Amino acid sequence: SLDRNELLGLYVHRACSALDVYLNGRRIHSGGRPTDPLARDCHYPQLVSLPGGLVLSQGNVLDLHVRGHSLPHVASRDRAGGLSELRIGAYDELAARHAESVFWNVTLVKIVNLALATLGAVMVLLAWRQRRDAPLGYYGLMALGLALLSARHWWRAVPLDNATVEFLFCLAFTPVLALAVQFLLSYAGVRSRVIEAAMLAQCVVMPMSLLMAGPSRLFAMTSAWYVVLALETTGAMLLHLRISWRDRRSDFWPMALALAATSAVMLHELAVQRGWLPLPEAPRLQVFLPLILLAFGLRLLLQRVGNAAAVPDMRYVIDARVRELTAEIERTHAQQADARIEQVTEKERKRIAADLHDDL
Repeated sequence: SLDRNELLGLYVHRACSALDVYLNGRRIHSGGRPTDPLARDCHYPQLVSLPGGLVLSQGNVLDLHVRGHSLPHVASRDRAGGLSELRIGAYDELAARHAESVFWNVTLVKIVNLALATLGAVMVLLAWRQRRDAPLGYYGLMALGLALLSARHWWRAVPLDNATVEFLFCLAFTPVLALAVQFLLSYAGVRSRVIEAAMLAQCVVMPMSLLMAGPSRLFAMTSAWYVVLALETTGAMLLHLRISWRDRRSDFWPMALALAATSAVMLHELAVQRGWLPLPEAPRLQVFLPLILLAFGLRLLLQRVGNAAAVPDMRYVIDARVRELTAEIERTHAQQADARIEQVTEKERKRIAADLHDDL
């Protein structure tokens, strides 16, 4: 039984993609247009007030209509049609739960990715000014691309049909990963024409494979590509760690920690996409991966700033050393000149003595 004197609410943690709610035959919540493109509300928890005038003393009927896309037509399991458990209770209590869920599911994703995009833009500007700092450029472009990809998590009213949106996001994912691989290699001081050519070829092969598979097999094709891309990233990580251990031991452990955390997040996401783990209530990949990149990017930026600040001091040290060496060379040259004069003088004395001896 429901108390008609208390404002009641319906809380739905996940309804993908659009939700319509009917109470006793009257629609009290609309999920937007009934045809594609649907509202992309998969990551937005929803709170619906139940009007007291429609609540009966008994025999209330609550109908929920969910419109979404089947799993084969999306590239990620969290964007497939579905409905979580429902909660009905006092509206004020559910409102607090709803606000908390919106923060963790949507607002936090926006904040961390906006910070990542800002750091990426700074990196790109620094790389453009310094011209030769390839790791900064690769990192900045990767961060900007990853931040843009996070839009699929919170952008609700996309003016394109589902097949186009999913294809475009998959299309953008491959260059971002290629930039990540290039960053790891360039930061380790390695450049491989073969790997660069393979990354460029992959940016062409993946879209072609998705087009050939068609919208009805999108999830199966992207799942296979996720495995391939994860293996590529793991290989680049291991190669970077091997080179760092050999050549730059001081950078090994910070990078190893960052890459281990990244691998854990990627493995969790891969397990979720394969159906081995349930969908988390709050996003993991869209929050933890930007945070890891932010921490490492700030360390990289501080290193570059510290190196740039140390350049003037190093110039002073070099100038002082040059002056010391110049003075030392001048003293050595004067000593050698004096010694040469003494040798010539001594030789002349001996010659004169010999001539005198012969004359006598």
